[in-house]
Amino acid sequence: MTPSGCGSGYLSRKRDGTTQQVGYVPIDGYGTEAEALTLGQAIAISGAAASPNMGYHTSPVVAFLLTVFNVRLGWWFPNPMRKRGKFSSPHYALTYLFAELFGGADDRSRFLNLSDGGHFENLAAYELVRRKCRVIVISDGECDLDLNFEGLGRLIRMCDVDHGAKIDIDVRRIHVQDGATWSRRQFAVGTIDYGAGHPKGFSSI
Repeated sequence: MTPSGCGSGYLSRKRDGTTQQVGYVPIDGYGTEAEALTLGQAIAISGAAASPNMGYHTSPVVAFLLTVFNVRLGWWFPNPMRKRGKFSSPHYALTYLFAELFGGADDRSRFLNLSDGGHFENLAAYELVRRKCRVIVISDGECDLDLNFEGLGRLIRMCDVDHGAKIDIDVRRIHVQDGATWSRRQFAVGTIDYGAGHPKGFSSI
């Protein structure tokens, strides 16, 4: 979701084996002209840390329990691939409730279940790397008491596999050394190699 549009470059695989990009639609009137997306909704969805459908974190048992006890912080929004209808969320929601109950939400239905982006990548840098941004500043607010930098490691692996972008960043100086109370530095600077034809970007965390 951006000030100009909503959508995704994700390639949705159809049942016949072909693929189609989810695509993008203008932000104005997304959903319906009468019920356009609000900033408050976008912020609330961004904080939907608990949801029955959480990407590759989805567990059928957990999805069932979260739905039964109504711990459902995600939101159903129209699929940009599909023709815009009269409603900005499911009018008859039983089908989508069952999709949440059994962890069966997918990318082909008329409405998509949106949850916290951290269920995919928690530093919000994946899309910036995909766009080959020259300068990226990351604030790592994860609950990482042992400073294992799991989110950063996942970002580095995903960007390498999906985009061929090589991220090189040394975080040793922001580790707490043995016997110390504070890290020696509060940030780390690294480089992103996007490949031939692109200048190296700089990432700060």
